[in-house]
Amino acid sequence: NMVLEQEIRELKLDLRIEKKEVERKGNLVTFVREREQKNKEKITEMESKIAELEKEVSEMKTEKERFVGQKEEIEKAREQLDKQRETLEKVRNEKSELVMESRKLKTETSGLESKI
Repeated sequence: NMVLEQEIRELKLDLRIEKKEVERKGNLVTFVREREQKNKEKITEMESKIAELEKEVSEMKTEKERFVGQKEEIEKAREQLDKQRETLEKVRNEKSELVMESRKLKTETSGLESKI
């Protein structure tokens, strides 16, 4: 009878140990599943952010190309303006020379007229 009671106690103890082990493993499985779910949510969030950033990068590349085109146009306009300035300066210099020559000729003409 005592032996049976001892065996029953040992079996109950083993059963409690097994229940605790099952409960611990169940908690561990629950923890792992919750962690996986959180990781999936983070992955989804990160993929969304990556998509947004890729879109921004694409827009920035397009904008950069537009700016490069505008820069080239500005450089061409600047070159044309510089050429026009050079031409204007030449014309001004020629005008100055012609005015001086005209004054010289008028002076010479006046001198000749007074002699006549």
